[in-house]
Amino acid sequence: MGNKVSVIITTCNRSNLLKRAIDSVLNQTYKNIEIIIADDASTDNTQEIIKEYQSKFNNIIYIKHDKPMGANVGRNNAIKASTGEYIAGLDDDDEFTPDRIEILINNYDDQYSVITTKNIIKSSYGRTIYQKGNEIITLDDILYKNHIGNQVLVKKQRLYDVGLYDENLTACQDYDMWVRLIQKFGPAKSLNKYTQVVYANHNQNRISNPQSRKKFQGYFNFYKKYKYLMSKEQKKSQLAIIAI
Repeated sequence: MGNKVSVIITTCNRSNLLKRAIDSVLNQTYKNIEIIIADDASTDNTQEIIKEYQSKFNNIIYIKHDKPMGANVGRNNAIKASTGEYIAGLDDDDEFTPDRIEILINNYDDQYSVITTKNIIKSSYGRTIYQKGNEIITLDDILYKNHIGNQVLVKKQRLYDVGLYDENLTACQDYDMWVRLIQKFGPAKSLNKYTQVVYANHNQNRISNPQSRKKFQGYFNFYKKYKYLMSKEQKKSQLAIIAI
């Protein structure tokens, strides 16, 4: 069956979108998968939906916070509850193409810190954007901007080795993780394939909404955390992104 992959989905009050994400993992061509859903104190019918899935599938683990604790606490709790050798993430408002995990596993190489692919972005302007970027992403590359995106496949032990997700950051949590993984384990690899659909066209706020003050503060804190590593040009690039 191959090595087990634990797919972590963090969610909060998005039951109408969550089903699409879960279904996309259940429909993977690679079958040795468990799904861990970390619910940050949802007050909608998320729990009822998950219980319905659990009655049909035995590979779904559900973790719910009694009070909001943030996505990174949820990610870390899910990692600790996982039984797979590999971890893959999925936002509750996005979806995998059916071959995503199979492609990532088949192309995994320990010489790279993580492996990912390009995204298909459904924009708020009704356009479909096919993401482009570097195939090999070095520390120098990642300090200019997040060339990786929001999700990867990575060995679980490597997440422990870099201290898991930073629970103090209110944004750029994934970006922060990629920097630390590349620092410790070397460049990341991004395959020239499209295996994740990112939806930016629904009306429920994303953390990446440019108008979000939470996003601004989190990004600025990320910048302060890593500016000691940055060249003058990298600092300019980061500050330009923060100013958008």
